[in-house]
Amino acid sequence: FSTDEYSVTCLISYERTPCFSLNRYDIRAKCAIPSCERARAFVIVEGDGTVDGIDIRRGDSLFIPADRGEIDIDPTKGALTLLECLPPYIG
Repeated sequence: FSTDEYSVTCLISYERTPCFSLNRYDIRAKCAIPSCERARAFVIVEGDGTVDGIDIRRGDSLFIPADRGEIDIDPTKGALTLLECLPPYIG
């Protein structure tokens, strides 16, 4: 998935393992990431910026609860790369 502001690349899908899913977000400009209605964790692997006004930098991690709406991400210098880990698929 890709927009002018960001792209998402699936690194490990539920088809490969039902235990978790791993996606890479490449953030190029200020954007809003939609809710996925599931808890998720982000690890910042490159760059720095803000998430909902909170400063983040490489090495930081964030937990986003399932009932959280969209999150606003703003890279402060250049691009920002995050890894998103989603919990086991139950469906």
